[in-house]
Parts: sequence; structure tokens; C-alpha cells
Amino acid sequence: SIEQSLYQRLQEKQDSLNHKEELLHQHELSINDMKARKAEEREAFETLSKSVFELFNDLSSNDVHLSTNCTQISVEVSDRLLFVSGSIKIDAKSAKILEKVAAALSKNADLNLVIVAHTDSINSIKEKCDDNWTLGTLKANSILRNLIRDYKIQPAKISSSSRAETIALKKANQSLGRNRIEFVFYSSFLPCIHTKD
Repeated sequence: SIEQSLYQRLQEKQDSLNHKEELLHQHELSINDMKARKAEEREAFETLSKSVFELFNDLSSNDVHLSTNCTQISVEVSDRLLFVSGSIKIDAKSAKILEKVAAALSKNADLNLVIVAHTDSINSIKEKCDDNWTLGTLKANSILRNLIRDYKIQPAKISSSSRAETIALKKANQSLGRNRIEFVFYSSFLPCIHTKD
């Protein structure tokens, strides 16, 4: 009976070890599966970014700055390409940019857009604005309305906001000036994937 008891304990330990090994194996499979999914998501995001960036390749780096951050695709455009000087009115030449923005949204059904206006610390616009938050909002909304009206973009896919003069300029985009619009594209189907600018 002592031998049987020892054998039973040994068998229990072996069963426990086998169970732990199985759990470890399942954990490794789960990690490998997660890594494979992340690789697929990263590849999908990089493909998406490339398709958006290609639309803006013909523009000067002094006028447009392209970058990615997580799953956001950022296209920053100088104010001078979009607005009549000293005004919140959309310039006729803005069509060159807005056509590209509309094409990005049309080509990629899962893409959404936030239009973010960055304005100078000095308010020099003809229209009466209490502050740069208001000015930025007016500019961003002007573009939003134009995209909905003239390019038939679904309102549910786009929104607008203002960051006034609160964003510090990066070296890479200083040529755009302090007055600029950032088109932030994102896909609701892709979770956060950290990527380099």
C-alpha cells in the first residue's frame, strides 16, 4: 500500500506537470496567434497609409507634411493652400487638396476623418472671432461643409475640431506655418498599432 500511495502521488504530480505543459503550450499558441494578428494589422495599416500618402505625393513638402501615429494617418496642409488670405473662406485652389481628401475616403470605405485647425497666436482674420479656438473651429467647419456639399462625403464619416495655437510645431512641419489644417484619417476596424513617424 505504501508503494501504491507513492505511485499515486507520483502519478498526480505527473498529471499536474502534463496539465501545466499543456497550459504553457496553449499560451504559446495564443501568443503566436496574437503576434500573427498584430503583424496582419500592421501590414493592413501600412498598406492603408501608403494608399493615402500616394494621393499627396505630387505636393511640395513645404506645403504638406505626412506622418502616422498609432492607427492615425496625418496629412497636415498649409493654410495658404486652402483659404483666401486673411479669411475663413475656402479658396478655389483648395480643390487640389480636397479632391485628394475625398478620394482617400472614397477609396477606403472604413476610413473616417477628423479635420483639425491649427491657428496662429495672432488673430488676423477679417471675420470677427473672439479667440483662436473660434477661428480654428470656423476654418475646420468650412472644410467639413465643403467636403459634404461638393464631394458628397457622408457626414457620419467626418468631424471637425480646433487646437487654436496650442500645438508646438515639429521641425519636420515648420515650413507649413502656424496656420494649417490637419486631416487625421483613422480606421475604426484597426486597433492601436504603434508605428514610427
